[in-house]
Amino acid sequence: MQFEHKNSIDIIIMENNSSHDEYEDHEQFESQDETDSEEYVDQHPNIIFLNGQGVDYRNVCEILYGAALKDNWKSAESILKENPWLIHQNISHELGSILHIATQAKSFQFVLELMKLMEATDLELKNKYENTAFCLAAMSGFYDIAKAMKAKNENLPNIRCGIDELLPIIATAQCGHKAMVSYLYEITNLDTMLPEERLNLLEITITNEMYEVASDIFNKEKILAKKMLQKGSAFLYMLAQKSLAISKQEGYLKGINEVAYSPVWKNIIISAFSMVKSQFITVEKNLLEKQAGRLFEELWTECKKTAEKRLLKYLEKDKLLHFAAKTGNVEFLVVVINNHPDLIWKLDRGWSIIHVAVLYREEKVFNLIHQIGGMKNLLIQKIDANGNNILHLAGRLGLSNTLNSKEKTMPPSFLRVSGAALQMQREILWFKEVEKLVPPFLLKVKNFDEKTPRELFTEEHKQLLKDGEKWMKDTANSCMLVASLIATMVFAVGFTVPGGNNSNNGIPILLNSKGFMVFVISDAVALFNSIVSIIMFLSILISRYGEDDFLVSLPTKLFFGLTALFLSIVSMLVAFAATFFLVYSKNTIWEPKLIIVCAGIPVALFGCLQYKLWFDVARSTYRSKLLFRLDKHKVY
Repeated sequence: MQFEHKNSIDIIIMENNSSHDEYEDHEQFESQDETDSEEYVDQHPNIIFLNGQGVDYRNVCEILYGAALKDNWKSAESILKENPWLIHQNISHELGSILHIATQAKSFQFVLELMKLMEATDLELKNKYENTAFCLAAMSGFYDIAKAMKAKNENLPNIRCGIDELLPIIATAQCGHKAMVSYLYEITNLDTMLPEERLNLLEITITNEMYEVASDIFNKEKILAKKMLQKGSAFLYMLAQKSLAISKQEGYLKGINEVAYSPVWKNIIISAFSMVKSQFITVEKNLLEKQAGRLFEELWTECKKTAEKRLLKYLEKDKLLHFAAKTGNVEFLVVVINNHPDLIWKLDRGWSIIHVAVLYREEKVFNLIHQIGGMKNLLIQKIDANGNNILHLAGRLGLSNTLNSKEKTMPPSFLRVSGAALQMQREILWFKEVEKLVPPFLLKVKNFDEKTPRELFTEEHKQLLKDGEKWMKDTANSCMLVASLIATMVFAVGFTVPGGNNSNNGIPILLNSKGFMVFVISDAVALFNSIVSIIMFLSILISRYGEDDFLVSLPTKLFFGLTALFLSIVSMLVAFAATFFLVYSKNTIWEPKLIIVCAGIPVALFGCLQYKLWFDVARSTYRSKLLFRLDKHKVY
């Protein structure tokens, strides 16, 4: 709703003789079914007078509403000082009083000034939905407003709000505002909470990754762990899908994670912005993982101590190991398997956790199962209800959303690589790695659809193979065009040297200059690298594009082609800078230096924009050998 702003507030309001009791009007207003604005206005004075002038009540509400939305206290100050009874009125059907409106609009200064005209108890007024303004500020995450209101009325955090009569901390936790929940946890009288509410708050904080608050709640009342098991709460299910950092397994998990995240590639130069941003994200992510891991350990220890049988039943019933394997939560699996080794033999639809890891392409979980020694050989031979062995699962591409749907949900690993060609490479890598584990007879075993694992792989990846071929050719064509342009330019420049040649003997005039050798070498390097790049991309274009070509051959050619192209661009710009310095350095002072600096901008820009593709190609081609490397540690 838009309201016209009125700068002049001379014309304002006097209370109608027929409505002296504003609280009675308020109660009457709240008790009726408000469906339109006409009914709403009828509950209040139509005209009120001030200094002998009458003003329509609706116009007054519009002025106050607009002032609250725009944080414009001056427009409302005169009205409210002359008519303080308006502070208690619900001037909006949905939002409530002017304090509710200003709070939801985050009009901080307006709220501060308004509270000066209010008593502490006035802040406890509720709107149509039984929410105080403090509760709205908390649910919206407006820390400054909530803090100011709490300073005015200490009891606000303990007033239940909403139709469900929830404490503000519970309502805020449902909205996911971590900082606000931490603040409310410090100022809320938790003794007023019912046991069910404490349990509910613990579940909500776990779900929304508020681990510090959840840990405090649990440590104050450890019996909550047992109650959650009795209730059938999904708290372990929630933690099974979170990233955890388990202190007790820190040394072991480091070995597993190094397989998937080789530090060699962390030293690649990337843009400063991306590096700084990633550092902040990494620090925050690591902190959350540590908090989640600590909370999980505390909950697990208490559950095992007080209700181990119920815990085991809970794990079996909800197939938590399979869910953790699906989400790649190797830390969760390590703790559970160490405590209950027999759970590794539990099947879901004929799948063990290693089957799930293969199906969802979770290499960390797959590597973990290698630690169980010879027992994995028995798990690998399990057949599911459709006659598929583990190699059939490696041959599948994604899962159908429903039993009758042909739509596929792609494995998470697809999000980690650039382009269909690298996705195809990852799929072949998975198939061949699983192929090494299974007994030879399983390679030829057909499922109930009469397909061997390799036949299923070919059928499932038919479209991805076409997409990979198209992506590879499009990339090679674009890059080869650039490389050809560079080769043409640097070849021509090589015979039109800066300063020209001596007309008598053809020797370059600037041959003995300092920058001439830099020019010659960089021009030659640019030419050779551009030609190498052209050869590599041409080789990609004329490849046969078989399935196995995507494993090593095509990605290797792409990697060397991109590397040679980048070097040719750098060398070309170095040659340009050297030429400019040779020609103009004697006549000008600062211009050549500026041009040399500017020559680095295209290099940095190309690196920032294309490093992800180059990085993905390098990682997929060379780090893939480490993807399934066994670790010396064992699960138990």
